[in-house]
Amino acid sequence: MNLRLKSALAIGALALSAALMPTGQAQAGEAKWCAESGGRSAYTNCGYYTFNQCLAAVSGVGGSCRLNPRYFAANDDEYRPRRYYR
Repeated sequence: MNLRLKSALAIGALALSAALMPTGQAQAGEAKWCAESGGRSAYTNCGYYTFNQCLAAVSGVGGSCRLNPRYFAANDDEYRPRRYYR
């Protein structure tokens, strides 16, 4: 009986630790630019912080670059609203 109890506790501990493990996505999709390719091997990679990085990635293999729709631009000067003074 003691062996069964230890086995049950071990299985329970493993199940609990697996349930509590973080499952968040990697931060690779948080960059400003996405490289996209169409065709049979279509892909989208939103891991480029500059437009030139994205262009270098699609150069020679085809594809295009676009702004990441999930990019949060709070600290980006390009998207900061202008202040108007009276």
